[in-house]
Amino acid sequence: MTTRKQTRKLLDELPDSTLEPIVDMMIEPGKAEPTARSEARRHLLRIATGEDDGYDFAVSEHLHATR
Repeated sequence: MTTRKQTRKLLDELPDSTLEPIVDMMIEPGKAEPTARSEARRHLLRIATGEDDGYDFAVSEHLHATR
C-alpha cells in the first residue's frame, strides 16, 4: 500500500472532530512562508525609510570593515 493510500485510510478512520487541527498543520507551512517574507520586506522598508531607528548601522559598518 502506498503512503498516500495509507494516509487516506488513516484519515478516513479518524473522527471528524480531530480533522481540523490536522488540516491546519498541513496547510500552515505553505501559508507561513509568504507571510514571513512579507513581514521581512516590511521590516526592511521601515529600516530603509528611517521608521525603524532601532537598527544600529554602525555595527554593520564595523563588521564589514573588519572583513
